[in-house]
Amino acid sequence: MDSGLWCLRDFSRRAYRAGFHTFRIEEGIVSYEDDVPLGSIERRNSSIKRSIAFYRERWGETCSFCVHFPKDADVKTLGERLEILHRGARQGHYFTVLAHARLYRELTKAGYDRIHENIRFSPLPLIFENRAIARALAADDPAMSGAQPVTGIDGIPFPAGIKGMPFAELEQMIAGTGAEKYGA
Repeated sequence: MDSGLWCLRDFSRRAYRAGFHTFRIEEGIVSYEDDVPLGSIERRNSSIKRSIAFYRERWGETCSFCVHFPKDADVKTLGERLEILHRGARQGHYFTVLAHARLYRELTKAGYDRIHENIRFSPLPLIFENRAIARALAADDPAMSGAQPVTGIDGIPFPAGIKGMPFAELEQMIAGTGAEKYGA
């Protein structure tokens, strides 16, 4: 691989498949020495493109999901759902969790907002919820680019008249990827 970002991502996935977890620490200090880049710029760019293709062939595409939890949802149930999202985040997927202010406070108080960098929480306002959801889905944020809406609780539709994927379907996708790519 290119010995850069894609190599690191591949290493992280291989470690996960072997039963280990990798962590990213914001404040950590790492001493290193830059490699002297060899070859032409075109050759290095070609190497990076090969690394990206190899990574995607081995581990699949990264997807983005926007999960809505209704305001009367039970925090214990959400904790179980967030564990499923955590497995999906370890597979490289991105999740934006939309939760009402009270639920958002309870989830952050319980520490769920820090379980993985690929899981982001976004509080919903008490009024104009549909407008806030439409704005979140249309954001210029790479984590929301092409995000698939997901109903956090099956049977409760995604707000704003948006058709959402049932959570059970997302759970099956994450479990299927886990079995196929990670042997879990």
